[in-house]
Amino acid sequence: FAPDAAFACDVLDERKALDFLRQHGLEAGRYACFVPRLRWTPFHKMDQWYRPSPAKIEETERVNEATAEKDHAKMRLAIVRWVRETGLKAVIVPEMAYMVDLIDPLVFDPLPADVKEKVVRRRSFWITDEADSLFRRARAMVSIEMHSPILAVGHGVPAIHIRQPEDTWKGQMWRDIGLGDWLLEIDESSGDDIAASLLRIDADHDAARAKVRAAMEKVAALQRAMMMTLRESLSAPAR
Repeated sequence: FAPDAAFACDVLDERKALDFLRQHGLEAGRYACFVPRLRWTPFHKMDQWYRPSPAKIEETERVNEATAEKDHAKMRLAIVRWVRETGLKAVIVPEMAYMVDLIDPLVFDPLPADVKEKVVRRRSFWITDEADSLFRRARAMVSIEMHSPILAVGHGVPAIHIRQPEDTWKGQMWRDIGLGDWLLEIDESSGDDIAASLLRIDADHDAARAKVRAAMEKVAALQRAMMMTLRESLSAPAR
């Protein structure tokens, strides 16, 4: 067993990412990415093979309706403090397609006018290569989703993961690789807690990046050991 393969992702679309930066007046190293998420992914609204049962759909809708606003109020507060206290921009991006239509009502629209001026939204869905190219230029990330921060730290970018209790324990990997200080449970953390963690990263960015490098050294060693084990097992004589 080894860390998620996404830590080693190196597929890039530099042209599209640079076009996005130019279009929105973004500068490398001078923006933070924010990735929202509902408690339960609404698969019943997505065009894919998996179709949940009527009972699961009802539960999904009930839980999401009860938690979406309070969860994203915390993310909004982190965005407000990031913009006002650093003077840098915030970029709100989706990890899954369903979130594109929810970025405005849940995150952007309620923001104060002075903050909105420094907030960029991704208005259409994208794929991994373009996201990877944008993340690698960010100063930091706050994400309720899990794979976006994995991509970010894979490029040396400090990333905070906000874990929801309905999610699996994959968030544990942040502790396993030495980034436990950047794993916050959403029901146990306030918007100010999230903002404080993000602002500490900004205040000592060199130390934060060194922490990511140490984590990635551990990730690489574990992935290497896993692949060597596979090589030895697959090359062993058949019994």
